[in-house]
Amino acid sequence: EWKSGALSLLLLSMALAVAIVTAIALFADRLERALSGESATFLAADRVIFGSQPAPNDWLIEARNAGLRTTQLMAFPSMAFSANRNQLVAIKAVSPGYPLLGQLKTAKEPFVEGEAARGIPKSGEVWLDSRLLPSLGVNLEDSIELGYSSFRVARVVTDEPDRGGDIFGLGPRVLMNMADVEATGLIQRGSRVNYRTLLAGSDESLESFYQWLEPRLSSSAFRWRDIRSSSPSIGSALERSERFLLLGGLLGVVLAGVAVALVANRYSRQNLDSVALLKTFGQTPGRILVLYLSKFAIIGVVAIVLGIGVGFGMQSAMLAIFKQLIDIQLPPAGIQPFAVGAASGLVCFLAFALPPLLALGRVPPVRVLRRDFEWVPVAGRLVYSAGLAGILLLLLWYSQNSFLTFALTLGAIVLSLVMLLVGSVFLRLAQRLTGPVSSPWRLALTGIRRRSLDSGLQLLAFGLVMMLVMMLSLVKTELVSDWQQQLPKNAANHFLINIGLEERDAIEALLQANTSGPNQFFSSLRGRMTHINGESVEDREKRLHGQYLDDDGPEASEERNLTWSVQFPEDNRILKGQWWSDGIPERPQVSLESYIADVIGAQIGDVIRFSLADRVIEAELASIREVRWDGFRPNFYIIFSPGVLESFGGTWMTSFYLPPERKLFLNELLSRFPTVTVIEIDRLITQVQSLIERMGLAIQLVLMLVVLTGGFVLIASIYATLDQRRREFAVLFALGTGRTLLSRALWIEFSLLGLAAGLIAALGAEVIAALVWQEVFSVSPAFHPVLWLLGPLAGWVTVACLGILSTRDVARSSPMLALR
Repeated sequence: EWKSGALSLLLLSMALAVAIVTAIALFADRLERALSGESATFLAADRVIFGSQPAPNDWLIEARNAGLRTTQLMAFPSMAFSANRNQLVAIKAVSPGYPLLGQLKTAKEPFVEGEAARGIPKSGEVWLDSRLLPSLGVNLEDSIELGYSSFRVARVVTDEPDRGGDIFGLGPRVLMNMADVEATGLIQRGSRVNYRTLLAGSDESLESFYQWLEPRLSSSAFRWRDIRSSSPSIGSALERSERFLLLGGLLGVVLAGVAVALVANRYSRQNLDSVALLKTFGQTPGRILVLYLSKFAIIGVVAIVLGIGVGFGMQSAMLAIFKQLIDIQLPPAGIQPFAVGAASGLVCFLAFALPPLLALGRVPPVRVLRRDFEWVPVAGRLVYSAGLAGILLLLLWYSQNSFLTFALTLGAIVLSLVMLLVGSVFLRLAQRLTGPVSSPWRLALTGIRRRSLDSGLQLLAFGLVMMLVMMLSLVKTELVSDWQQQLPKNAANHFLINIGLEERDAIEALLQANTSGPNQFFSSLRGRMTHINGESVEDREKRLHGQYLDDDGPEASEERNLTWSVQFPEDNRILKGQWWSDGIPERPQVSLESYIADVIGAQIGDVIRFSLADRVIEAELASIREVRWDGFRPNFYIIFSPGVLESFGGTWMTSFYLPPERKLFLNELLSRFPTVTVIEIDRLITQVQSLIERMGLAIQLVLMLVVLTGGFVLIASIYATLDQRRREFAVLFALGTGRTLLSRALWIEFSLLGLAAGLIAALGAEVIAALVWQEVFSVSPAFHPVLWLLGPLAGWVTVACLGILSTRDVARSSPMLALR
């Protein structure tokens, strides 16, 4: 049987199924860990413990015992003084070992590309941001004063790995040695100091330490952070890319299962005569089952081992080809992707190959005498139910995501029902068709009707493959487009804060003369919510949520920046209520961000009281907004209507884009307006853009693997009908039908199946992509009219070409097959 080639296609299909799933799992796993590791450099560590006081010493001892590297830093605002000027600065005091991940870069002059620093500032010296030198009027080797101490300016800080986070929390940096902080006298009772303990090590060590630390965190003021919770822009992009890689792996599992099912079904059909003969020679159904199970067990083991090896080679080859595009150091392969590949092969065997084998036991011996005896598989519903259950279990085990599994399964079921409806329409069309026998259209439709079950399976396979590939392409396109909108080419990469009202016009004129794009100014002053409908915010939070709130979310009662605006802000979406129209409303109105509104249970029309310094104002809640915090634009939790905050004064902020070659403009800006603070996020944006570009390439490679899997399934579905087609065409040859006519009939048949599959696949892809996009990626879906044109066109071209290529030998079948 092996020499005859009957088992070769089954071995090939199972090995390829395992190989493709292994390759996708390996590729996704290594890229996910690589991207997570690279993004961790934005924290300068794998994990960070934040607190308003130093972490207990026993925590550090336990972390080191767990195999983790540690270092500490503290950050706080203060005033820096030079001979003639002073400036509000953000001081970061670091200890030896900083940073644990990433590179700290310094230079000998401001606004130039730096080089990797060796160590940290020595005791008695500081390293300053580029923008601090002109604002303080100092040069290298000059001195500045911090508190009671004087420090020598030794280097210029050009890049910090952990410069991310809230862009408005960034200030002109002073980097110093933590050993010098006590002598400055800057830390007093009530000082606002942020302490951080940086941790780096293996995932196992981090998880072990966190299990020990978690119960201690719940009863303390410390917080455990990773890159996802610390940087919304990076965390959101990373999470979405990982979900896409997971989605690609899921589709690979589904398509591999379909391919094995088709090939196993063909193998069972090819062995009907063999089983009937064995029964006539006295073999029992039990012994026949053992015989086939033994062969399949050998095939399965060989296929799994071969598939895992081929899958590893596939992902290695793809990474080698695209190494120049994905400039990232990949970690070594873990054990889980290989386990996923082996489990996929086992599940595919049990769910798709085993049921047709079990059905062979019911083949009657009378088939030896009656070749026209129709084989009815035993428990047909059981076969399909076993396949569906196997796919569901594999998807749930692989994804650990019930929604993704539910969405894909529901889409496949709905698509199957639609395909059955389309198939019935084809059958009725074939039955009603009249005309000459020599018509290729009649031959094509009659062939579809004669092979109704096989045609239905082919239509289902074509539609399922195309739907999944289209859906993945749509999600990929929308995902990359969303990232590009988040970081447009000339996105604002500098922010100005602490702009006085008397400086605003002059700064606006200076920016218009030296930068491109509109410069929108936002009023900014500090305040906090105190009451809602007469009830204090703290009491309302406790009444609604008890003593515990989301540890990652902001508190509604904390002090924050307030602003007012006439225009509706970008990256916002109204969830409830309405934005005020142009002009000043009759009574003060306010708009809240959705999380804050949920914490206090705010509803449209509620009256909220705010405390600003020594004054109190009340405003009616007009709208609740969803704010996209992962963009690099000014956003606020609380926005007032015009006419409420103007009399309170405060400062202003704005943003602008400055190309790298114009960085010296900052010297002019700061020399003219020394009290203004410039926040440079251009390097942060460059880092995020680089990370997102790599994610996009990784997504593209996974999509290519899924397309390869889909092509294999299409070919397998066509090969499943080759035997019956060969016999039919041999009969038609014997009756005098020309080969050209039969070739045209094949082309028409596959074209009709491709057009129908493409049309239904476009519908399924549109619906499932919208569902996945909204529920998994939390972004509003869009309609794609081009898909409804490209879907049927792609189905027609792909299925017709693959069908003709796969059946090219059928048209040359010998009429002797009909006589033997």
